[in-house]
Amino acid sequence: KEKKTDMARTTRPVTSDYDYNVVMEDMFTADGNKTGWKCTRRLDTGNVIAPVTKDYNICQNADVINTSRDAFESVGLDNYKESINVCRDGAVMRAVYDFPEHTRQLKVKGKKVGDEVGLRLVVNNSFDRSRKVSFDLGMLRLVCTNGMTTMEKELSIARKHSSKLSLDFIVDAVNKAVSKFDDLMKEGNIFDKMANYEVSQDQGLYILQNLVKANTISEVTREGISQVWNNPRQEDEGRNVYNLLNASTDYLTHQVSESRFELSDRVTQNVTKRLANAVRKPALMEKLLIKPKVEAELTISE
Repeated sequence: KEKKTDMARTTRPVTSDYDYNVVMEDMFTADGNKTGWKCTRRLDTGNVIAPVTKDYNICQNADVINTSRDAFESVGLDNYKESINVCRDGAVMRAVYDFPEHTRQLKVKGKKVGDEVGLRLVVNNSFDRSRKVSFDLGMLRLVCTNGMTTMEKELSIARKHSSKLSLDFIVDAVNKAVSKFDDLMKEGNIFDKMANYEVSQDQGLYILQNLVKANTISEVTREGISQVWNNPRQEDEGRNVYNLLNASTDYLTHQVSESRFELSDRVTQNVTKRLANAVRKPALMEKLLIKPKVEAELTISE
């Protein structure tokens, strides 16, 4: 969940430099005795990343990237756009792969053709136990380059954090991801259900306010999404839950992701999950559509 406030803060830079080596070393007490814990440390900078258990295994970023590239080539997905982001002083790596030749029409209400979306695979790795070595299946909405999540469970490319990556295992994971992506294009998909759930302009704002109340988004994020909802792109002028989702991904992709991709990913997943569950379960939608109470203003008479 996103914190309630998003006050200005010092953000450690996001870089594309992923090719550094990390080692595990013993941790000691102040008097020189082993603690029984290990830590991960970058060899190029010498920075300690995080404490880990002795059973933790390091998987180098370069191995993850190179094996993933080999897997894409093996299944015929060798034309892609690669964007690698490393944050928290090297603790977390995310590599985004968009495949321009693997696009599909996402069937949604009121559109004869539907939104054109491209296959997106996100490869994750970390050295602080925050992320498994895994694939996330996503989509790129081509009309506005919004990043969308499919809410599919992560497709693990290693059963646990391990120094050994199997090319065959990753090829299998990629094939499963492509199959799940194609399945999402069928009629009655969750995005079609969202498009079939109409809301008024004000109800869209109520939903956003109630997402703040539920700690799903922050007040700052609500304001940003509301601005997009109030001034939609031509293709998103319809008032339904799908267009509200697009307002969310528009703001998070273009205003947040570049400098704070972890926050953008997390909030996109949480908002998508909340909206998807709401269109499936009327009781949940009822709660999101409740008009928030406005605190009464105090008037002082002279």
